[in-house]
Amino acid sequence: MVYAAISLDGYLADSDGSVGFLAAYEGEDYGYHDFLASVGGLVMGASTYEQVLEFGWPYGDLPVLVLSHRDPEIPAGVDATISGGETGDAIREFAAGTDRGVWIVGGGVVITDALAAGVVDSLDLAVMPVLLGSGIPLATEPIDRTLRLAETHTYDNGVIRLVYSPVQAG
Repeated sequence: MVYAAISLDGYLADSDGSVGFLAAYEGEDYGYHDFLASVGGLVMGASTYEQVLEFGWPYGDLPVLVLSHRDPEIPAGVDATISGGETGDAIREFAAGTDRGVWIVGGGVVITDALAAGVVDSLDLAVMPVLLGSGIPLATEPIDRTLRLAETHTYDNGVIRLVYSPVQAG
């Protein structure tokens, strides 16, 4: 499962990796608490993982799979596994350890690789009404998968939440 906030022009973060553009839209839930209750584990790349650690680990005891060829720090209280393996295989193996969903947090390369590998069952996007013009894109390359719009939600602050399901090939 992917749950992410993006700019109207498709960026997860600005060119410096900052998500400061989201601050203007705080105060609304955007389905986050229900989504988080369905999650049994997290998947993220090393840069996203390190950025989250800078803010202070907000995910309690949820285990996290960090996709990286580096060896990022694992602070006390964080249940992290580091994998340099192929994204789809690593996520499938990690997901086998939970009976709940696995949240593919990001960044764009991880999300793109997960979509390409067919391990994303939903793409839940909060589209913020801001144009960044550049930054870290949701998708870093074309993905040969059709997406079906499953849900839409609109908010008074201009945010639109779009939930897509990838259509399985075959």
